[in-house]
Formats: sequence, structure tokens, C-alpha cells
Amino acid sequence: MNEVTWLDIFSVDSFREIPNVRDNVSTALQSQYSHSLIYRGINKAIHDNVDACTDIDNAFTEVANPETAKGVFLDWWGKRVGVSRYVTINGSKVRLDDDYFRFLLYYRALSNISNTTAFTINKLLSLLTGVNIYAVDRLNMSFDIYIYGAISDLMRTIIKEYGLLNRPAGVMLNSIRIFPEPENQLGFFGSGLQPFNQAPFNTSYEV
Repeated sequence: MNEVTWLDIFSVDSFREIPNVRDNVSTALQSQYSHSLIYRGINKAIHDNVDACTDIDNAFTEVANPETAKGVFLDWWGKRVGVSRYVTINGSKVRLDDDYFRFLLYYRALSNISNTTAFTINKLLSLLTGVNIYAVDRLNMSFDIYIYGAISDLMRTIIKEYGLLNRPAGVMLNSIRIFPEPENQLGFFGSGLQPFNQAPFNTSYEV
């Protein structure tokens, strides 16, 4: 980014000792103008006074790099991969913040180039939510999703309605079942030494 782009031919002591004089002329100038005092003066002024390195770095950071882009530039990335910052929850539109929307961008970009196996769906949804998620193939062109862990209303809405699942054409999603506390679903936990099935048992719910 900091390489010199305009060469100062006035610093050359003897052109006869240089194998190729053209090497000392800026590649930004056509050869027929390379010895013009006016053009060389313009080039020197640009080199001395205009440095685009900072602007280029900012453009990369704020626009071209989805990991650091913000605001409207993330919206631009959303259009490229096919996701919107707005989701509908309980009839109301909700705007995703930059961090959550950025994660959706990565998820969508990955799903766009992924296969449609249950393993891939499990991996992508688990990355999206941070909890264990399993797609269960019912072997009848349909499947269910089991979520083991507490997730937000926004996550539930995205999984159910956002259309990010990269499932094969014609395969139907039957239901999504959430186990908010998977470690407390079965057995004697919290029963006070009561017999089996007295403690919380299958407190999952369907969305």
C-alpha cells in the first residue's frame, strides 16, 4: 500500500548507465508523454500530495470486508447473499443489529454453497444459535428439528420462518421442538429422592 508509484527521473545521474531508461518512468504515463515537463510536474504533485492509502484501507474495512463492515454496507452484503436485516416477530417487524445480521450473512453465504444433508443443517444451525441442533430425517420427504438449549424468540423465528434452511426441494419441515433445559429433562433431578418420573420430564415445546 505504501509503494512509490511516481519515479523521480531528476535523481538519475546518467541515463546511459541504465539498461532500460523506460524503467525510470512511471507506468501511469504513456511513453510519448513520459518526458513532458508538464505531465511530470502533475505526476509529482499527485505523488507528493495525494495519498489514497488511508482511503483504500477504510474502503476495505468499512465496505469490502463483511467482518468489519457496518450499517448500510452490511445491508449491501445482505443483498448480495440474499438475506434481509428485518424479520417479523409476532406480527411486528424487528431490525437486526449489526452483529447478529453479520452472523446471518455468514450463515447464508455458507448455506448457499453447502450440500443439503442433515449433517450440514445440524452444523449450520448450531453455529447460528450456539446450542446443539439436530435435523431428524423421517424418511418420508420430511424432517423435524430438535433444539437442545434455550434460544431467543428471534432465533426461533429465523429458524422457523426466515427460510435459511438449505433443505432439498420438496422436503417439508414438520416441526421444531425445543428442549430449553436438556440436562433436566429426564430422571430424578430435583425430585427430592422421589421415584422415577417425579422430577421434570420432557418439558420441551413445539414452535
